[in-house]
Amino acid sequence: MHYSIKSYEDKIRNLAGALWEKHGEAAQEKLSVQIWGLESADLHHEAMTCKLIREEIRRLSLPGPDTP
Repeated sequence: MHYSIKSYEDKIRNLAGALWEKHGEAAQEKLSVQIWGLESADLHHEAMTCKLIREEIRRLSLPGPDTP
């Protein structure tokens, strides 16, 4: 299946948001474990997608400009 870059970015953002809401800070650790497992199984493309989701979660967890 082929996705446009825009729809792929939207999917990454949506997945990151859902994982952040469900797991909070623990989402990053859960993804790190999943990434390790995928890379161990030579599923590097899938691992890269998880890395992008993890980076988006890191961005979501940064304090906003109004946060003291």
